[in-house]
Amino acid sequence: ETRFYRDQVPRFVKQALVFGFVTFVWIFFRAVDLGDAMLIVWRIFTTAWIDPQVPLLMLLLVITVWIYQYLHESRLKSYLQSGTARITMVVAMILYLVLFAPSGQQPFIYFQF
Repeated sequence: ETRFYRDQVPRFVKQALVFGFVTFVWIFFRAVDLGDAMLIVWRIFTTAWIDPQVPLLMLLLVITVWIYQYLHESRLKSYLQSGTARITMVVAMILYLVLFAPSGQQPFIYFQF
């Protein structure tokens, strides 16, 4: 860890980088083989962001959760602990799941080993 990274890079950016890295690495853990993993990575970087497979609402919700976490560590913490803010977040997440969750079931990941 360099001095610049420790002192100059905001904590939010560090958290976003770690989240992105862990999420990316999960591709290789979840894929059947290396070829499938590379195909997934290829499609992530070549598929247009307006593709229906990448809904804008999903990106909006992820950004909302990041903003919530950032604000939770700021002066607005008391507002975010109110019932109104919590209910709004829960309703938004449930709405997303109802509208965009896949209908099929996948087997539990650890049953595959």
